[in-house]
Amino acid sequence: MKSVRHIDVRSHSCRKYIDALACGERVVFAKRTHGIWDHLTLLVTGRFEAEDYRRCDQMIFKGPAAGRPKTHQARADYLRYLGEILNDIVTARASSVSFALDYLTRRLRQPRIEMPVHTDPRLQRYWDADYCYSELFDRYELWQHTWTYAQMPVLGVVTQEILRLPQVAAQYHVVVFGPAKLRDLGARWGLSPGRFTFAPAPSWPDQRPRGSIFTDPVLPALRTYARRHEALEELSYAGDGSRRLFLFEAGTISQWLVARLAERFPHDSFLDLGRALELWFPDQPWPLKSPVDAHFRRAARRFYGDARYASLRAARQLETMT
Repeated sequence: MKSVRHIDVRSHSCRKYIDALACGERVVFAKRTHGIWDHLTLLVTGRFEAEDYRRCDQMIFKGPAAGRPKTHQARADYLRYLGEILNDIVTARASSVSFALDYLTRRLRQPRIEMPVHTDPRLQRYWDADYCYSELFDRYELWQHTWTYAQMPVLGVVTQEILRLPQVAAQYHVVVFGPAKLRDLGARWGLSPGRFTFAPAPSWPDQRPRGSIFTDPVLPALRTYARRHEALEELSYAGDGSRRLFLFEAGTISQWLVARLAERFPHDSFLDLGRALELWFPDQPWPLKSPVDAHFRRAARRFYGDARYASLRAARQLETMT
């Protein structure tokens, strides 16, 4: 039986980050949720390369791939990408972390938590592999790092503290990297068009993944990593020369981009909000599960008001019917 060890994880409120932005202080926050920790553990234990790269191929090709030169190149690039993220974590000595799939728990409200470093049994079944996060933590001596809880943006939705962000963001040039619908975020936040830049991220599914690693009908081939250098250059030149606030909803590539942009631009701020940005789009399909979607609905209703929220929801229902 594997022993279970613990790390101390501080749960900072969303208000802390927004207050800092309001005061002109720099903020850098990247979400490192359960997915990246599974990938990194599979990487360092050799399980992505095992069995003729079948787990690696599932992520980047959606199934087994023939051993052609382009296949080998894609595999190598994906594993190199994970290695770059791992190096970011090891050298930073501080990071955010979340391991549990059921993240809407009382742990979101505790100022400090002890989190067991073990793998969710559902993920072991999903990957068809027996692995433990402690394998990664032991190898790179991560136990003593400074950890914050990665689901801060979700807590901000639950407490509705995140609804203050649009007002605070108005003092920055806001740069958004995420799904195509976020192109409209500046208008929904009431930002000046000249102070808002949108850069589209690689497409992501509308629904959350379900099923096994080989029968999953939703989880797409993970190709976001292939555009990381192109996206880095595009975002580097975004804006009008004033201080920028970068917002991200793009999966694991967000944390890769945050690490490099934050190093390049020491005066800009970066928030990887992930799916928290979905609350401003109740007229679009939400890739959210119950019970967290109820909190998103309540937050959206408060932001838009009952009438506007109802019209947005009606527009979504009409589009679904047609």
